[in-house]
Amino acid sequence: MQALSRHVIFETLPSLMITLSPNTGQNGVTTESSGRRLLARRTDMPPSLQRSRLKMVAEATSVRVKTWKEGVALERDSRKPIANLLCRVAADRWALAYRLRAQANQLFGAHHYRSAISRYYYSMYHSMRASVFIHHEGDDHEKHSDLPLHIPPGFDPTATDWQTKLKDARLLRNRVDYESYPKSENAWKKDAHTIRQDANLLLTVSRQYLMSKGCSI
Repeated sequence: MQALSRHVIFETLPSLMITLSPNTGQNGVTTESSGRRLLARRTDMPPSLQRSRLKMVAEATSVRVKTWKEGVALERDSRKPIANLLCRVAADRWALAYRLRAQANQLFGAHHYRSAISRYYYSMYHSMRASVFIHHEGDDHEKHSDLPLHIPPGFDPTATDWQTKLKDARLLRNRVDYESYPKSENAWKKDAHTIRQDANLLLTVSRQYLMSKGCSI
């Protein structure tokens, strides 16, 4: 009992006790004053963090813990919150869409309509992928067949049917890339003109959407 009287015992977590020595630095044990500060910090936590969120930590897999650590490191090293980093990569993807549209315009002007159609489609794909990424806060729907199914609500105030346009553009791209007929470039001119208009419009709409979410473009 005399030995116990020389220590102050604080309960920190269920089934976990911390013994604090009143003597500073005794056998490397935390002093009573610093222990009280530690306890004070703990009791300042919201009750929800005590129960549900600490339970989440207790049951986390090593992979999940590594993901948390990487998130902390990303914010520390970039000095920006994760939300800002999401906007940064979305803006970079939109910029890729813009460059692909420029390449397509050059091909269109040179009457290389097959190749232009392919570039216009990828411009549309990356424009939408950037927007879907921001809405879902992750690149979960990057598959070409999946992307049109996850367009953000209110993406286009004019209610353009981008789901159908993306699907049609993909099918057209498949045709020009994989089918040998028709051979003539001029046979693809009308389709190239249509998808060109869609790619131009989607770049504008996606830029407006991303900016509405706080992304700088």
